[in-house]
Amino acid sequence: MKGVLIGGTRTGVGKTTITLALLKGLSNAGYKVQSFKVGPGFVDAKLHERLTGRPCYNLDAFLMGETGVKRDLAKAKADFIIIEGASGVFTGASSTARIADIIGAPIILTVDASASSESVAATVLGFMQYASHTHYDVRIVGVVATRVGSGKHIEDIRKALERIGIPLMGVVRRDVWERTRHPSQPREESPQLQMLVSLRSAKILTLHLLWVPEQSLSLPPPCQVPSTEHT
Repeated sequence: MKGVLIGGTRTGVGKTTITLALLKGLSNAGYKVQSFKVGPGFVDAKLHERLTGRPCYNLDAFLMGETGVKRDLAKAKADFIIIEGASGVFTGASSTARIADIIGAPIILTVDASASSESVAATVLGFMQYASHTHYDVRIVGVVATRVGSGKHIEDIRKALERIGIPLMGVVRRDVWERTRHPSQPREESPQLQMLVSLRSAKILTLHLLWVPEQSLSLPPPCQVPSTEHT
């Protein structure tokens, strides 16, 4: 089963926006997608459900224990699993890092790049190295940079990440970011979210990350997500 956990450096960097784009893009491509939300929060979970038409389950190691987290994960009967993290990767008793460690999920790290370029890579490297000082096995496999500006800004981030062996899997430009978060319109219905899906999510969706959270689960064959990126 293919799956990924969308983590962030902190609250407010765009985890929900990226998660919604992935859920919408995969659903539009005809795949069955099961979403989860780290922690007890229900607001983001309801947004997931509106896009997938399926229940979104919470994964909270503090309230459920490791056995409960694995039990609820096993409810997934889908082609893809998308898990939205909570707050920063290492924040809280049931942190994104702890959930990733329990279920063996790779993390795509969401980073606010509005005031930095090469320093994005330094931030990511810090998260990767900090993991070795915890009890958690954390695998950061890629980055989505939000609030980016020019094409040069994107290229500078990409090159810097390349030096530490981490791919830039997607970006959200500053103007799109601002419009997706306009308070007058629900994010899951935003035309800018549709734009994000059509222009950027294909790069994230073609990761071919093979994740087997439970050997007892029936694994569908690997599948190629059709590219929807405009030229």
